[in-house]
Amino acid sequence: MACHFLPSLRHQPFALLIWVSACPARRRVARGVRSGRESGDELQTSHMLSDPVLDTAARKDVILNGAAAFQKVHPLQFHQAFLSRGVRSDGRGLLRARHALANARIITSADGSSMVKLGRTTVLAGVRAQPTLPSETEPGLGRVVIVLELAPTCTTLSSAAMRGSAAQHRLEREQAALCELLQRTASGGLVALNELCIEEGRAVWECRCVLHVLEHDGNLTDACLLAMTGALADTRLPTVQLGDGEGNPHVSVASPAMVPLALGLPIFGVTFGILSGHLLVDPTADEEALLSTCFTVLLNANGSFHGLHKPGGAPLAHDVLQQSLDISQQQLARLSPLLPSPASGDGSAGESRKHDGHGS
Repeated sequence: MACHFLPSLRHQPFALLIWVSACPARRRVARGVRSGRESGDELQTSHMLSDPVLDTAARKDVILNGAAAFQKVHPLQFHQAFLSRGVRSDGRGLLRARHALANARIITSADGSSMVKLGRTTVLAGVRAQPTLPSETEPGLGRVVIVLELAPTCTTLSSAAMRGSAAQHRLEREQAALCELLQRTASGGLVALNELCIEEGRAVWECRCVLHVLEHDGNLTDACLLAMTGALADTRLPTVQLGDGEGNPHVSVASPAMVPLALGLPIFGVTFGILSGHLLVDPTADEEALLSTCFTVLLNANGSFHGLHKPGGAPLAHDVLQQSLDISQQQLARLSPLLPSPASGDGSAGESRKHDGHGS
């Protein structure tokens, strides 16, 4: 767009935003908008735009700073301006997911580990297995314990602390609901608990999977499901034998061979959000703060419907659910390659699998 057009927009902040959204290089522009830089007041911005000394790049930088300030003051209108043109503020289409990356065997001291990056959302999962006494009611079943922790450096955690107690309580409720979902998924068929039995009534394996959220930029559900499943699929247990005696079992390694966990069909999640009537796939943290509702469609690896995770929000229409299910089945093709194949049990440490997010 011609440079002489820019000064005509200096008294129209919303027009500046439309100019940014109409830019052909909207992905690069949107990244600049999201950089968080803030300019001075409107008079300063107008003066800078009218300065004949500024080159085109500097004028665009002033516009981006003004758009960033507009996003902070009117976040809903900011996103609506993009959505009305069929695009999101980060340059994606409404039904396009972010770039995904998964790495196995990140923590060498753990029995299994995985790290998943979904855009900027980053989750590190590690599994430690140890022999323990079985419960009296289920003497032949082992246990899987899921722990979810947000790192103190996590952007969303610090942002919630700045917004006050209400935002912190909301984040804590979402974290508790997600942890419950992960626990039900792991113990409800993902891991064969009977295969964790060392000797019925005497000793079983307890696999403790801790998920560390290093960065939370939205859609934590999908990232945590992938990280947890990847870490459990990467877990290897030694062949052990029990010693004589009462109380806590004395376990010794009987064979150096490591045996992978017996897993059922993996469960994949595809998270959606509704913002101003628009259905979005893989929402970011900025979008999640404005959604009228957020929900996750859970699918088995074979594409069959497993469940729906919806922690609150507005009710969903039947046609929205059907559309979401159809889109989720299409998205499954990008999620399946992110998990290690059962045949690659002896894969190298740090093995990387990724997907660029293309799809519906």
